[in-house]
Amino acid sequence: MSKVSTSVAMRRKSEAGFLVAQPKLGYRAVRTPRGSVVEPDPETAPLVARAFVEVAENGLSLRQVTKLLQDEGLKGRRGEPVSLATVQRVLADPYYAGMTELPDGRLLLGTHIAIVPLPLFLAAKEKIKERRDINK
Repeated sequence: MSKVSTSVAMRRKSEAGFLVAQPKLGYRAVRTPRGSVVEPDPETAPLVARAFVEVAENGLSLRQVTKLLQDEGLKGRRGEPVSLATVQRVLADPYYAGMTELPDGRLLLGTHIAIVPLPLFLAAKEKIKERRDINK
């Protein structure tokens, strides 16, 4: 299979809701007869959702949220405490609101279960932008 046909096949599989990479923080892979799909991880998804709430509704900074998640025991992929960069990436990723971003930047409604509702995702994104603008 050529590199182009492999990437096309992976894109199609991803658009159909099947897992083509490691699950994102807060999700876990579940095997089905047709392939692996993702679902919210019952242990980590509530902590990821809490990060959005703390930023959007309680006004915590990224550093404060990272510390809170570390204190709650949230770990990154390699088992280390979750980092500020990881928290920043999670809070900017529309995947957590049920959206899938295509390589060209377009957003589609994903086939996976959202961890946070879209309005909460957008509110957190706006709070982070406001903080960034104030600190310029």
